[in-house]
Amino acid sequence: MKFTLIVLFTIAVRLVCNGQYVPEPEPKRDTTIYVNSQSKVQPEEEIRATSFNEKIVPGGNFALSFGNPYYVDVSPSLGYMVTEDLLLGIGGTYIATGGTNVYGNKYQFNFYGGRVLGRQKLFNNFFANAELDLLNVPYFLNPNETLRKWLLSPLIGASYVMPFGKRGGIQATLLYNLNYQQAYSPFPSALVWRLGFFL
Repeated sequence: MKFTLIVLFTIAVRLVCNGQYVPEPEPKRDTTIYVNSQSKVQPEEEIRATSFNEKIVPGGNFALSFGNPYYVDVSPSLGYMVTEDLLLGIGGTYIATGGTNVYGNKYQFNFYGGRVLGRQKLFNNFFANAELDLLNVPYFLNPNETLRKWLLSPLIGASYVMPFGKRGGIQATLLYNLNYQQAYSPFPSALVWRLGFFL
């Protein structure tokens, strides 16, 4: 009997000791994601702004001729690449021409206005071009009176682009004025040659 009590007591003590055993917790795994400090995550708004800026195409054409008569043409433009092959844009125009007539009298005429323009790629470096120009032009009722009017001119034609750099180029353009009016136009004929650039 004594032996039985000793065995039962030993078993009870062992159970109590095991019940109080608290296993050590397993070390937690490090779930932290480390990002390279040199890498930069662009916000979505910044990505959109970058892509928009890449589609903006500044450019224009400038012409300067000295002599009698002299001729100055400053025509900046700003385009937007709708697709890889199609550009739409707006531009401004200022033309000054003048000199001395056969009677020795000096004269100067100023033309100014704006235009909307489009350029569609055909193949290789050849493009189809279209413009709608609105120019304020001088005209005469009599030799002593100069008046001004707005002249709307649609132009169609083609251009050849000689690319340079990452996306720039020099553009040679030939346009035909569908509303050519010799009495008001700053150009000597309905055919208009232009040499411009874009960046």
